[in-house]
Amino acid sequence: MNKKTRSKFSVSVISISALLALASALLIAPAFFASKAGSVTKVPAGKALGYYDIRQDKGASDKIAGFRARSGRSAVNVQAARDEMARGQSELKQKVPTARVEYNDTMHIPEVIGPDPTQGRASLTGQANSSRAETLRSFAKENSTLIGVGDAQADALTVTTDYTNPKGDLSFASLEQHINGILYFRAR
Repeated sequence: MNKKTRSKFSVSVISISALLALASALLIAPAFFASKAGSVTKVPAGKALGYYDIRQDKGASDKIAGFRARSGRSAVNVQAARDEMARGQSELKQKVPTARVEYNDTMHIPEVIGPDPTQGRASLTGQANSSRAETLRSFAKENSTLIGVGDAQADALTVTTDYTNPKGDLSFASLEQHINGILYFRAR
């Protein structure tokens, strides 16, 4: 064999050996650096994980205060927001004396807003010349202090329901709030 052929053969063998070593390393390396991100913790039979909400945890007030402090808020800010909702409720009751607002037990925000059925038939909006969803959106804008949604946020709400039942005596409209494409918790 001459020197040129021998050197070409040596380069080819070395190149193939290096490629095989690299391919082997790429195939074997993940076994040494495996992630546990996809692993699932098994819950023992008969022990289901319970629902946990920090706002319902009586012993978590210090944690909540810490979260508020880190976000630049305090209990004063929370009370100011609740006072604003109470002012909004008073404003609504001035317009619609039969209005009734039921607050959520956990977050203390308006959950149900409607006329008090014990005081006879009434309407919160009067005659509407638009769709139910747009009427609801307008109501949210007009009562922003009660609901806590500004005009721009109300305009961005997504319509999820707008229909009348088959009997034609009850209609429904629902709007949802999304932030960065994610449904905002209890924003319906």
